[in-house]
Amino acid sequence: MDIDWFIYCVFDPDGLGQDFAYTDGLWRHGSPELHIWARPPDGDDPGADWCWSDRDMMFLLNDAGQRQLSGALDLGATWTRQVDAGLTTVEFNLTDGGVSPDLDTFQLDEGIPVRALRWSLQRLTPAHGR
Repeated sequence: MDIDWFIYCVFDPDGLGQDFAYTDGLWRHGSPELHIWARPPDGDDPGADWCWSDRDMMFLLNDAGQRQLSGALDLGATWTRQVDAGLTTVEFNLTDGGVSPDLDTFQLDEGIPVRALRWSLQRLTPAHGR
């Protein structure tokens, strides 16, 4: 499937870890747009020293967008991914994010449905005691 949507990556100029990204164009296929935060919005580990890069967020959103359009990903879906050479498990959950601009999706027309790609970290490194 060809990717024919845009992804906006927004950098937090204050450096407080509020970077995020979202899609624009899935609506043309009758699907909600997708949004992800660079730092984990869920779980016990706030990820103060860990976050997705713009490239990571683009990869995750493109993957989720393709899966959503193929019917393999729907609201409420959960899945995990191993990162950091297997030392970190990321658990994803696709939730209802509301409608634009509820999740700072300021480039989208108001009222377009948006799903939030929420996630949490589970690290196995000695520095985090797990």
